[in-house]
Order: sequence, then structure tokens, then C-alpha cells
Amino acid sequence: MKKLLAIILALSMVVSLGCVVLADEASLDFGDIWGAGGTGASDPDSFVGLEASIPQKGYAAGEIIDVVVNISSVALDKITLYNNKLPVDVDDGVSALSFEILYNKDFVTPVARPEDSEEGNATSLLTANPGWEGLGKIDYDNGSVDVAFGDTSAAALKDVKVVSKKTLSSFSFKMSFTVNDNVSEDDIVFSFANVEAYNLDGTKACSAVIEDVSIVDAAKLPQPPTLVELPEDAFAITHAGYQYEAGVTVIYYADEDITLHDYINRAMGEDHKSNDMNYYAVIICDENNVVTHVNTAIGRPGGVKGDTVVPAGSYLIGVNGWSEEYAPFSEIVEVGSVITLYNVNLNGTNVKVGAEPMTQAGFTVYTETDIQPDELVDVPAGATEITNAGYIHAAGATVILATDKDTTIGELVLKGDPDAFAAGEAPDMNYWSILICDTNGIITYKNTVLGRETEEGIKTDVAVPAGGFVIGAHAGNDAISAAKLGQKVDLYNIVLEGVINLQGNKKLNKAAFTVSDVDLVIADGAAATFVPEKNKVVIYKSGLSVKDVKAMFVTEIEILDKDGKAVTSGLVKTGMTIDFNGATVIILGDINSDGEVTAKDYGLVKRFVLKTLKLEGAQLEAACITGKDVPVANDYALVKRHCLKTYDLINLKK
Repeated sequence: MKKLLAIILALSMVVSLGCVVLADEASLDFGDIWGAGGTGASDPDSFVGLEASIPQKGYAAGEIIDVVVNISSVALDKITLYNNKLPVDVDDGVSALSFEILYNKDFVTPVARPEDSEEGNATSLLTANPGWEGLGKIDYDNGSVDVAFGDTSAAALKDVKVVSKKTLSSFSFKMSFTVNDNVSEDDIVFSFANVEAYNLDGTKACSAVIEDVSIVDAAKLPQPPTLVELPEDAFAITHAGYQYEAGVTVIYYADEDITLHDYINRAMGEDHKSNDMNYYAVIICDENNVVTHVNTAIGRPGGVKGDTVVPAGSYLIGVNGWSEEYAPFSEIVEVGSVITLYNVNLNGTNVKVGAEPMTQAGFTVYTETDIQPDELVDVPAGATEITNAGYIHAAGATVILATDKDTTIGELVLKGDPDAFAAGEAPDMNYWSILICDTNGIITYKNTVLGRETEEGIKTDVAVPAGGFVIGAHAGNDAISAAKLGQKVDLYNIVLEGVINLQGNKKLNKAAFTVSDVDLVIADGAAATFVPEKNKVVIYKSGLSVKDVKAMFVTEIEILDKDGKAVTSGLVKTGMTIDFNGATVIILGDINSDGEVTAKDYGLVKRFVLKTLKLEGAQLEAACITGKDVPVANDYALVKRHCLKTYDLINLKK
């Protein structure tokens, strides 16, 4: 250390100036410690403030701990220089400070470290006032860091006269340590030794004390250092410990059996006016996060909960009765509910005195409902087995997923098996064939592409509508492969509401599904109507391509010509059919079957009304604009107005 100090002091060639150190909040008299060459002037307001701190709250293996030492209000006399007999005022003086940092080498290792020599440069460790410079050396064997700092901004001066006016200087030192993997659960303590201040000529001005600083295991804190986003349905937790305040929600982990009466009195003191939680909805959860006790009554007598015992290893959550969350919380929680905590270190909530505010902490309540009926029915022959409710990352499984809100495949996958995917890995169903059905069981989406070789095989962001459900078969199965959009899926021995509420996944017994044909399903808002009793599809627009018409249907269809061949191009025309059920396509007003409504068509209607032309089949249907069995004069008028653009036949659909 003496060599380090000598180097620091040798960096400048000015007259010795002194400094005073504030130790343990006691200021020292300036005159008492002024070193050789100083003025000896007495000034008790001159001192150096020393304070060490660790900005972060807790540690974990592999993380960085910053130890910060702030040195403030360094008293420096103002110097008046007489250079060539002209007075020049210089605000900078010189002081020097040295100390040792002692650390447990088994727990931490220095990160930004001076060179392994006594002349190692420590200036880079300064975080304020670059006018100071530093040297340092680390003793890795004994776990110590020797550092010395000095303000070396003044140049070599002659004929210096010191006057009584003072200036103040300061700097901040930071050294970082990595927490070793073999760290214990004990507090990590950093101590400081040989804290001494010197004048420029090497004369010790004074000694000081820097109090030890320590940091606890992060697991002992109420919250982890990194916070996650709360789910939308989470209830907020505002405090760890006990807080008597309207609108709060508290959490407390019991490391021993304790009554609520004792828990409150210990936290608030014996003079606290209440010794119960009669204005809180209180639940107690065991080590598996299962609710074992519930009392949501507010006020006396039902709400008095002073003698309720929280067993060791359990924890309580109290939701204040004036909280906005009291009502929804009270409605859903019951004995047997499962609690999921977010941004909470449970052991760290064992705050025995007072309470600690929490940030972005919360919990969700899951109350399981039946996913299968009490009495199972026989499934039809040919039905396909469903092995699991909720997603499970397992070969050969067939699963059902369900939701009561708009969501995605990825979100449902994580809800069922959150541990199946590594951090950063997309929760998809790329090796699954899937069907997505609406609230009526109608298939609205189908994907049987497996693997990630093509974008179609990745099924993460695929939308699942509120009230819908997903059937997924790992590696695919015949039933899903053969299914078509618009067909209906019937479920057996499954309670869909229970699947919606399920967290995780469960094995099913005797559960199955079948796929069957249903009537054509027209998309909402489409300019088309299916008339099942006549097995026809009436389309109220003309000039439509095959793609345009297919888009009008939820059901997966093909358009066929009069010879039964698939139409892939050109306009869809009156008289074509739909492969799904053989329904005839009627383009309203397209009487000559060219796909358009033109003057030729209203001429045909006019001739039919005048009985000079006979129409039959699909052409007759296309001419019955107003829905009569045969065309009438009004039908002719509407077709003519449509061609003259004074009326649009789509209004008949509206």
C-alpha cells in the first residue's frame, strides 16, 4: 500500500495540502489533522464523507455485484499562485486516500481488476470526477484489494501561497465481483481496512472508517431480480408481510406455525388496534400451492380470523375488502384451488416486521372443473380416440385444446405443457395434424403438414377463436387427414368447459371424436345463401372467379362443371355444382349461364314473361329474382335496372 501511495503522490509536485475524513458521522477538526506543510488553520466544516454501498438488493450465482464507495466533500484549500509575480488562482489541490477491500474469495471473484502488480491502473474503476487517478493491486490468495487514489490535476508549482478560501472535491469508486457457483446461502460481506488520508508529501493526515456492506441471497428477498409479465387474469400482490391499508393484497410465508393474531401483532406491534384480518379475504396455501383454507367473509363476526393458524411451510394471501379485486377473487377461490405466483420469492415473503412493497407481483387462481362426465357413454364404432386434454409433448398422443377467448396454438401449447420447450423455442405443433373447430364444432381450419421444412408446418401463431377447440394428432391420423372444412366434429365423454379451465394436461378415459358431413356453411357476410330443401346455392353477385366463390364458404369446396370436372379458372356460372353435396350454383340474374348479368339476360326474362321463351332447371331458378316459382314482370324490371346500374341484385341478400 505504501508503494501505491508513493506512486500516487509522486504524480504531482505541489506543496502538501491536507484533507479531513468524516468517520462514523463524526467530523474531525481541520487543524487537528493538518499534515506537515499545511496552514494549521482550524475549520471543523472541512471533511471527506465516506460511504460504501451495493446498489442491487440480492445476489445469485453468476451475477455481478457492484461495490461502490463514494468519497464526497474533500476539503481543499484554494491556491493563489505567484508566477512571474502575477497572481493566478488555482482551484485544484492534491489529496490522497487509500483503503483495502476484503472479500470472501470462495463466494466472489473480482471482475474489472487492476493489473497483477502494485502499479496496476485502477483509474478505470472511478465513475465520477476524472481529475482523480488511482492505482490498485489484488491479492487473490487472501481475497483483498488495495487501492489508492489522488487528485493530481495541479501541475508543478513554485512560490505558492495558500489562502484560507476552500474548494470541495469528490469522486466515486466502483469495483465489480462475479458471484461464484459454489456460493452459500449466507450473506456476502465486503469489509474495509486501513482507510487513511494523506498529504502530498506522504504524511498521514487522518484515518477513517468505512462500514461493512453486505448483500443477501436473492432467494431471501420477496421478489426475484428479473420480473416477468403478469397474465391478464392475475390478481396483484402489493406487499410482503402485513400492511393494514385499504386496497392492498398481502402475502406471508410462515416458517413456523403462527396464528393470524400473532402474525399481525408481530408485524404491527402490540399497540396495533386490530388483531385479526376481519376486513380481508384470506386464503392459506400448502407447499404445493393448493388452497387449504378460505374465509372471504368481511367484517364481524364472520370475518374474524385472529385464531386461524398458518402452518409452517404454508403461506397466506390476504385481499383487502376495499380492493377492486376482492369481489372477483372471492367468487372463484375455494378449497382445492391451485395458486400460481408470479414475481414472488415465497421464502422471502417471511417479513416479520412491517411490510415490503412489491412490484409487478401477482397470482392466478385455478379451480379445476370436471373434464369428463361422471357417467361415460359408449363411443360410436369408427370414432377416433382422444388420449389427453391439454397439450402434452408426447409421441402418439391425440389431444383436445379449448379456449373461452381468442388465442393462438402457441398459447394453448404453453398452457398445457410449459416445460416442454426450451427458453426461446417456439411452442408450435409442427409435428401434429390439427383441426380447429368453432363453437358449433364446425371445422374452420385444417393443417396436416408436418415438420419445419415449410412454413405451413409451423403452427404457433395460428388463431383459435373464443369458444373454439383444437383436435391435434401427433404425426397425424386418418380421421384428421380425411376431414374437410365445414364438416362437424362431435365429441364423446368430454366436458369442454373443463378443458377450457384446465391448467396443464390430463389423461382421458374413453374419450373420442367423429367427423361427419353437415349442410354447406356460408361465411359470415358472404353474398350467398344455401337453400338445403332445394340443394342449391344462390349467389347474389356475378362476374366471380372460382377463388371468389370458394372464399364465400367455411366449408372446403370445389366447383364442378356440367361434366363433373373441377373448375380452376374463369367465371363461376349458373348451373355449375359444388362437390361437397352436389348443390347447384345459381348466379342470380345469370340466365344464359355465362357468369355475367347483361342485357341478354333481361331479354331472356322478358321473352319468358311474354311467353315467347321457355326456361327450365338452373336457368329458370336464376330468372326468379323475387323468389317466385316462375319469373314475373317484376323480375324482368329488376334485372334491367341492375344492368342499367340503378339497382344492385345484392340488395336482395341484404
